[in-house]
Amino acid sequence: MRIKTRNGFTLIELMITVAIIGILSAFAIPAYLNYVTRAQVSESFQLVGGLQSEIEEYYAMHGSMPNNNNDLNVPMPAGKYATIQNIQNGLIVIRFTSAANIRLKNAVGAFEPVPDAGGNVKWLCGNYALLNPAYLPSSCQDTIDPNGYTGG
Repeated sequence: MRIKTRNGFTLIELMITVAIIGILSAFAIPAYLNYVTRAQVSESFQLVGGLQSEIEEYYAMHGSMPNNNNDLNVPMPAGKYATIQNIQNGLIVIRFTSAANIRLKNAVGAFEPVPDAGGNVKWLCGNYALLNPAYLPSSCQDTIDPNGYTGG
């Protein structure tokens, strides 16, 4: 008697494997795209570090926020996924570039300085326009005044 040995996989085993991979990728791909988008937003928000210091120094010297970019006399930083569009009444406006995820097309984030009575500046961070709050860091969910700090 000869014993038949199995070589390879059956068609049904291969089809089940392909179905399992398809189901897993249906969940993994959107989660990965959300991760990439959030990473691009976080990276872009790191551009403002130097400008925050400049604005705080300007406020300490002049007692008011800079009206625009020209008041600071510093170059506006640019990264791979975003650029600092402008400064208006101390408000730092961040626009995403075409290299960013399509979910960030036309999205704008912002950092708003709010000085306290002691002259210290607290920074609010959040959506300025069309930036889905789900992509913002958890520490960056503030409501932004589109006019910047107007002294109130």
